[in-house]
Amino acid sequence: MKKQDDASKTVSDIIAKIRKGGDRALFAFEKKFNGIILNGKNLKFVKKDFDAALNRLSATSRKSLERAAGNILSYQKKIRALYKDVKADRAGVKIRHRFRAVSSAAVYVPGGRYFYPSSVLMNAIPARVAGVREIYAASCGVSDEVLAACALSGVKALFRISGAQAIAAFALGTKSVPKVDFIAGPGNSYVTEAKRQLFAETGIDLLAGPSEVLVLADESVPREWVMAEMAAQLEHAPDATASLITPSAKLADFIASVFGKKVKVFLIKDKKGQIEKADEIAPEHLAVLMKNASSYAGCFKNAGAVFLGKYSPVAMGDYAAGPSHTLPTGRSAVFSSGLNAGSFLRSYAEISYDESGFACDGPAAAAIAEAEGMDNHKKSIEMRKVKT
Repeated sequence: MKKQDDASKTVSDIIAKIRKGGDRALFAFEKKFNGIILNGKNLKFVKKDFDAALNRLSATSRKSLERAAGNILSYQKKIRALYKDVKADRAGVKIRHRFRAVSSAAVYVPGGRYFYPSSVLMNAIPARVAGVREIYAASCGVSDEVLAACALSGVKALFRISGAQAIAAFALGTKSVPKVDFIAGPGNSYVTEAKRQLFAETGIDLLAGPSEVLVLADESVPREWVMAEMAAQLEHAPDATASLITPSAKLADFIASVFGKKVKVFLIKDKKGQIEKADEIAPEHLAVLMKNASSYAGCFKNAGAVFLGKYSPVAMGDYAAGPSHTLPTGRSAVFSSGLNAGSFLRSYAEISYDESGFACDGPAAAAIAEAEGMDNHKKSIEMRKVKT
């Protein structure tokens, strides 16, 4: 709790200083935390930098990024197609429910331990598909692959800023960094805390915590595959977590011997019990490595993403499958969803009564207003009363 309180206080101070000092405070924090001396000339990369980096890539690297981008684009277009304006007319009343993309968004790209071009693709492409006009990125971890991913994702500019100060700059705006309507992308605890504190001032995708995986496996796949599935997510950060549900005591003992207390192991024989435990855990990633993996399709309620079958490792979702790898953690899959094109949309209702429709609904609306003691509400209705 003390660590969380310390992070909250540190982030609150950063936000206050960015709010007051703008670029000056932002540049000071980058020098303090990352040793980077920024100015107006070296603050950001733009399209010509992205295109040059894309052209510098090896043929293999370029084709790999382009393939992943294509898969993400195709998937997100199908999600976007679900969000169509809705007509809900009845006699004398026209009602529409309309979906519109936010005007601008920033995607946060972690850069502490590794370079993450996948985070650019997985966050910026859904924004682009949604119809966001201006997409920016922020990262202190810049490589040719990251810049090339910006070229493939429609990013307007990548700012060399990071941490809570980057979130604050985009949420509040500075002379050099634009204020945006929505911020997406995973980060460390300070990034997450900044998103939490700034939620009232800009849109936030979700408050993601450490990476986590739950593997549901039997002995139909090699034990090394189960072990690798856990190790892959545990390498994200020291606080990443992994769990195993298995009907096999031998597999349970093997995983426990490899990972010790780092991995929680649940020995559950029956399918119903396995599903109930998985929904209780509500993991970010749920990998089903069972002989009858396909029979688990659609059975789970609470998970960020589900990976069915021995040829569907979580890493495929991290990089190339299509759905975004920005997913709910810490049991928030119980009430929230992974990032997708719909995350960058907002909606509103549009209501239009004609005289006949008003005559039908008006008396009911006025009576409810009276019951609530809202006299001016009632008056605004009854002054339009239609004479019959």
